[in-house]
Amino acid sequence: MPTAESVQRIDPAHVVGFGARTSLGLNAVQTAMLVRARQGKPRAIRFRDRHERPAGMCICPAISPDLTGFDRLTALLAPALVEAFPRVESVGTWPLYLALPDKDRPDNDPRLDGEIFQILAAVTGVPIDVEKSRTFRVGHAGGALAMHAALADLHRGAPGAYVAGVESYYHPDVITQLDLEYRLHAFHIENGFVPGEGAAVLSLSGTALQPEKPSIRILRAAWANEDTVVTDEPNLATAMTQILRDLVTENGSEKISWAMCDVNAERHRLREWQFASGRGSLTDDARVDRPADDLGDLGAASATVFAALACAYFQTACAPHSTACIAVHSDGPERAAFLVDNRPVSTLNSLLLGKKAGVK
Repeated sequence: MPTAESVQRIDPAHVVGFGARTSLGLNAVQTAMLVRARQGKPRAIRFRDRHERPAGMCICPAISPDLTGFDRLTALLAPALVEAFPRVESVGTWPLYLALPDKDRPDNDPRLDGEIFQILAAVTGVPIDVEKSRTFRVGHAGGALAMHAALADLHRGAPGAYVAGVESYYHPDVITQLDLEYRLHAFHIENGFVPGEGAAVLSLSGTALQPEKPSIRILRAAWANEDTVVTDEPNLATAMTQILRDLVTENGSEKISWAMCDVNAERHRLREWQFASGRGSLTDDARVDRPADDLGDLGAASATVFAALACAYFQTACAPHSTACIAVHSDGPERAAFLVDNRPVSTLNSLLLGKKAGVK
């Protein structure tokens, strides 16, 4: 059976900037408001499936349909990075922890292995510590693993970090691959998803850059491997179940009232989430958002876009709860989740101190 031995906990960090670009918005707040209004609608694109029908996709209208591959990824990511850059004088050169599509995708580009950091720094003017920047190429869970790595480095004394994810299925060979694997949503496919594209960036600091103002925080990040993905054993969501329990325990045993997950209409993904979420870590009336219903599947950008949505809801005072759990599942064994929190520091400290003292 799968184990959660790799689940780890890291100290909180302050979100000092965030940005996003998706099929519904040129920035994080615009995206959040249109997702909240359920305005998502796939469009026919110029790439066709095996039956010569136009594929459907949630596509960013602000980007030329002639751009594909690396150029499209940078066109999505660069504006989000500029938006997320903290507007204070004390920001220095920070590393970028970047979730990218899997290397085995047909649209892979060698520049994604490191050159992308220099290109982003040059295009955006954002000071990026290229030498310390890292990529995470494990699909949906990549952004959450990037978040965990950034929090670990902040815990060790790093002044700040950018955590980002970018995804686009807008490529003829990627659409063909999805179609051949019977994963592309279509009339003749029973278990497909609608591809999407987008990018999001969160700027993190170990301390609030403006202490006098309320601060959104990343409380905890945890990950584990669902080993049944590479065996013949049934997937009973042991890894994600343990991750959610771990986050609840570290949050003063307060159950999850609001979650965003990467369920995208594929049956196996929905089944695993139902197993994990139904085992006591969520409240009975928990709200579970599935942004893929409006943004399409966001792959490697899922975790960071979901986090940017939560930050935008907090900023605009329309969040349903004060803490959001971001939960993501890769096609491989990687599973991960983290908490985005907007409670006053005094409330959070009282909760955690009560937990340590044994107060229920």
